[in-house]
Amino acid sequence: LKSLSTSIRLNPNVAEAYYFLGFVQKELGNRHEAIRNFTKFLSLDPSATEAPTVKDEIEFLKVGTIAN
Repeated sequence: LKSLSTSIRLNPNVAEAYYFLGFVQKELGNRHEAIRNFTKFLSLDPSATEAPTVKDEIEFLKVGTIAN
């Protein structure tokens, strides 16, 4: 978390840092921060191979889990 935050501070245009930070924040339970970082990733690299996955992650974080 610290390394990714430092990376972003040093170069805020590195999309991959936001991508990985989004997953770290998701794992820590910080949904809003994860969404913010995933959204920033998409704004920096909207045609990334990972873009569809990130869009799904954002939707999942917005609605939460669905009970079976």
